[in-house]
Amino acid sequence: MKTYQDYKDFFMKKANTVVNGFVVDKENDLEVELAVLYMMRDKKFEEMTDRDSKPMNLCLDRGICLLGSVGTGKTELMRTMQRCLLELKSPMAFQWTTPWQQANFWQENSRNRREISRAIKNGDWMFDELGMKEHEKVSDYGRQFYMGELIVHESYENFRATGAFKHFTTNLTLKQVASEYTDRVKSRIERMCNIIPMIGKDRSKMVKPKERQFEDSHFKVNREPSEQDRIKIKIDFMEECFIKPYEVFVETENYLLPQSHEPYIYDELEKLNMICLSKNEKTQIYQKAKQEVLDETRRKFFIKETDKRNEIKSIEEETDKGKEKIIAKSKVIVLRTFVKDKKYKADQMRDMIYKKIKDTIPY
Repeated sequence: MKTYQDYKDFFMKKANTVVNGFVVDKENDLEVELAVLYMMRDKKFEEMTDRDSKPMNLCLDRGICLLGSVGTGKTELMRTMQRCLLELKSPMAFQWTTPWQQANFWQENSRNRREISRAIKNGDWMFDELGMKEHEKVSDYGRQFYMGELIVHESYENFRATGAFKHFTTNLTLKQVASEYTDRVKSRIERMCNIIPMIGKDRSKMVKPKERQFEDSHFKVNREPSEQDRIKIKIDFMEECFIKPYEVFVETENYLLPQSHEPYIYDELEKLNMICLSKNEKTQIYQKAKQEVLDETRRKFFIKETDKRNEIKSIEEETDKGKEKIIAKSKVIVLRTFVKDKKYKADQMRDMIYKKIKDTIPY
């Protein structure tokens, strides 16, 4: 891709995978143009004016902060940009999370808090829904604070030291950010981000449900998927959830594998004999995972004590439910080690996985 139109067409194609029936109109055309120019690293981005022809004071060496009320399309715009950058294998590709998700993760992983803080601080990140303070409150040895505030301060220090991009979306105005957090939080967001307001109607009412495809007017509930169907399903899953994020990690050290899919990705790699562990290795990893799950559970503060005790007992006694959690954690530990070892180049990884899927289906 060379021209602005090439990039915009690509952006729109990806936008329709995020939102069915993505529409560009007079309320979001400027923001879409800014997103495309930013992806292109086009200097025209810095010369853009708002709808009243006033300079926006933008800079390509800062991240993006989208401000606007609920439903204006902030998250969808950034999701689309993330998918584009990932597809393009851009060094600007960023990881995605929310402050309240990190707050839960922080409370559940007491032993890994330094690692969590380091992960948030380093690399390029998108922090969605900043300002949901009722879900951001965390405690650390008696000290209470808000995860959104911590993220802004950690991000700013990393931005100053390395220039890493940090992106945000929020339903708050800058004045409300200062009121909800502090003036320093507002100031630091302004220094490390391009502030782009998204003003307009609630676009969620315009979104169409994803269309389901049927072969004909008769539902074929019991139709068995063909061999080609199963090959395509597995290849599409591994391409989107593993191979593309793996490529980015090899090139940029950004770990972008979706957390919710990690156990499933491990299962597929094990079936394909890409991951092979001895019985002794599995036992050691299982014990490590059990201890990590126990530690995470003991640190939970948002469940009743009786429920917490029952959960701990289930893990210690390795009931079916407890064992399921330990095994899932084991898979995550192994998968992350496998990825970070970078044993294969990205193209090698893709070729090997595609070949093995075709050779092993049907199972």
